[in-house]
Amino acid sequence: MVGIAREVAAGRLRAADVVRDALEHIERLNPSLHALRAVYPNSAMKAAKAIDARVDSGETVGRLAGVTLAVKDNLCVDASYGEGEESPRTCCGSRMLENYRSPFSATAVQRLIDEGAIIVGTANMDEFGMGSSGEYCYFGPTRNPHDHERV
Repeated sequence: MVGIAREVAAGRLRAADVVRDALEHIERLNPSLHALRAVYPNSAMKAAKAIDARVDSGETVGRLAGVTLAVKDNLCVDASYGEGEESPRTCCGSRMLENYRSPFSATAVQRLIDEGAIIVGTANMDEFGMGSSGEYCYFGPTRNPHDHERV
């Protein structure tokens, strides 16, 4: 992680390329693994381009500039991070919160964003965190990448 940020800050690696690679990986694997409940490609690319523009203009960027991450579905992400249908929802893996859009980001999430981390999606989870296997989510179970018959 720190290596990516260091390379982005130095201009040797573009944040947009890091995001593009992450999104390609997600597109290839998430349909079978269902590890991410939602993906925010436009918002992530917009954030990456903003970081690249800051680097190009010689501005200082955060310690996590260009590092991609997924936020667990029980941590609030400000709905303004995305636009329209891509506006993040914090569902906690539950149908009851399926359309909840938070007016703020959790402190931990905001600190990551402030340091230049780029949210590419929301990680799937058991409903309200009631379990640890990832198989009891309203939006579908998460699969083991090594054996899809397991969680």
